[in-house]
Amino acid sequence: MSDASVVWFRRDLRVGDQPTFLAAAQAAPRSLALFVLDPALLDPSGPARRTFLFRALRSLDAALDGMLLVVGGDPGVVVPRIAAA
Repeated sequence: MSDASVVWFRRDLRVGDQPTFLAAAQAAPRSLALFVLDPALLDPSGPARRTFLFRALRSLDAALDGMLLVVGGDPGVVVPRIAAA
């Protein structure tokens, strides 16, 4: 993604609180908003926490006009792979 920037959302899932996202969107012709469902964090979570997370992700995706990429896996593997694509 040499002409694009990747913004990896991790914990704060609100666009308004992400100056990094705004800066990335302005710095590159294309931007990718990314969230990685990390099994190490997701698997031990209970139903209430998962429901909260999935609702927050739907809200973030809506704020980004459906442009949030959500993938599962180890972030140490997934993020570099996506950034290199």
